[in-house]
Amino acid sequence: MCAKAGWLRLAVAWLGEMPIAAQFWFVYAGRAHVYKLAYDEAHKEHSAGTILTAHLMQHVLDVDRVREVDYGSGDDAYKRDWMSKRRERIVLTAINRATMRGKIRAGKERLAEITAPWRRRFQSSQTEQSGCIAL
Repeated sequence: MCAKAGWLRLAVAWLGEMPIAAQFWFVYAGRAHVYKLAYDEAHKEHSAGTILTAHLMQHVLDVDRVREVDYGSGDDAYKRDWMSKRRERIVLTAINRATMRGKIRAGKERLAEITAPWRRRFQSSQTEQSGCIAL
């Protein structure tokens, strides 16, 4: 859909015939959104992710003339290396516990809160096992 609309910015770093990093950004309404970054941990010494980011950053600033690059949520260290400002995002969820639908939603929210540390550990171990770092 992004490619068809002309929004897609896809970059792949190759080492010979092997892709070692990829980034998927999309540009819309004057803003570049960094959607997905990944690199092969076995080739981290080549800094392919950093090189791709530099190329895409240059492209979206010089060619697309975006006024903002949005790395989305999360407070990862690599984002601080590229961004001059950080915005805090706060989510407020209103639930009417007097209804069945509200009770179900409240239960799901509570379950997500309780299982968050376990899910973060599981996702981290899955990433390490795959040999690929998803940023």
